Amino acid sequence: QFFAPHGDFSSNGTRSSAGFVDCARLATLFVYLNDVERGGETDFPNAAPPLRVTPSRGLAVVHFPASLDYVSDARRTRHQSLPAVDEKWIFATWMWSGPRSQNLELLRQL
Repeated sequence: QFFAPHGDFSSNGTRSSAGFVDCARLATLFVYLNDVERGGETDFPNAAPPLRVTPSRGLAVVHFPASLDYVSDARRTRHQSLPAVDEKWIFATWMWSGPRSQNLELLRQL
């Protein structure tokens, strides 16, 4: 599996299947759960200098796609997962700028 280049910040009314509505991701954390012998690197091509992280069991990566005042840093934190030849497992979670929505009607639309 791979993920095309993307940023984790949106300023245009984010809707998340996890129930976050009109919130921004302030932090992204992922942890590699296994060693990957071939492929599967996470690439941050716009970082200075460019960064490519090789999956290694227990290695955690955290980045901040927005500031606390919701200013996007999407260019610098734009990233992609390169295709893994071997099996790759990760744990990912995000810190959001607001709580989960309690609006059940709105959540049904996600």
